[in-house]
Amino acid sequence: MLRELRRRAGKTQTWLARRCTMSQTKVSNIESGKLTPSLLDVEMMLQALGAGVAWTRVGPGQG
Repeated sequence: MLRELRRRAGKTQTWLARRCTMSQTKVSNIESGKLTPSLLDVEMMLQALGAGVAWTRVGPGQG
């Protein structure tokens, strides 16, 4: 879900990692499901990508 949102925004994992003060490896692991993100991680990523928390309920292009 986060990977799709990031790609739709035209951003790289490196860009997102820098905006969220986390490593690119962490972003990759979250996107691939190897790491469960904290609520704070998700909030930071959504904010950096310009999406609200409501997006998690309805998905991209739905709200």
